[in-house]
Amino acid sequence: MKTLIRTETKVSLYLFADSETVSVQADRVVVGDPETLIIADCDSSNATLIEDVTEPTEWAGWKYLYDGGWQTNPDYVAPPAEEEEGE
Repeated sequence: MKTLIRTETKVSLYLFADSETVSVQADRVVVGDPETLIIADCDSSNATLIEDVTEPTEWAGWKYLYDGGWQTNPDYVAPPAEEEEGE
């Protein structure tokens, strides 16, 4: 697996399969070849791609920090559960 983290805070924003092409560029991050996703708020000045990571249990964006290993993000707040229609 690969994770894209915020360089300063080490927060894991995205998790990708090893086979996924991820290019951290000067003005954006491009995912896929051909591209399937452009991450406009991440670039080479504020994000780092780390390869050969193991997916943590119940991974979610912002839930974990990665700094040589996974740690639970103490500032993570789970999004509210969606209510089913009709409730």
